[in-house]
Amino acid sequence: MTAAHQGRAQLNTENFIEGGKTLVELISVLKKARSPVSTVKPDIKDSCALKQLADLCFKNSSFRDLAVSLYRRIDAAYEVQPFTVKVLPKKQECLYELKSGIYKYRIEADSGAVRILLSEGEFRLQPCDNMKRELKE
Repeated sequence: MTAAHQGRAQLNTENFIEGGKTLVELISVLKKARSPVSTVKPDIKDSCALKQLADLCFKNSSFRDLAVSLYRRIDAAYEVQPFTVKVLPKKQECLYELKSGIYKYRIEADSGAVRILLSEGEFRLQPCDNMKRELKE
């Protein structure tokens, strides 16, 4: 092969490589333009924020059976029928998908027919909370 042929072959090879690089860049630009970055938030049809729901767990650290009653506040009053959960000693019980809001709670020692009031108060349950409360005597 003559020097002129080698020069042209080398030039053609360089042009071919540069053309390939350009083609790859063009494809990547077109690919990005075709699939734009989504600024839309994920679908929240089934989320805790949309439904205003939260989870609440009680862990009994005592040696007695405890009963926890929850009354959801509606305006200035409370629901008549409470959620009541019996939590055995050294166990945990959970209430799932509670409506967020303010709740009154009563913690009672469950001694068969008689319940002894141990604690009473209020707390706020925010949407998407996964609240855990430890119960002690």
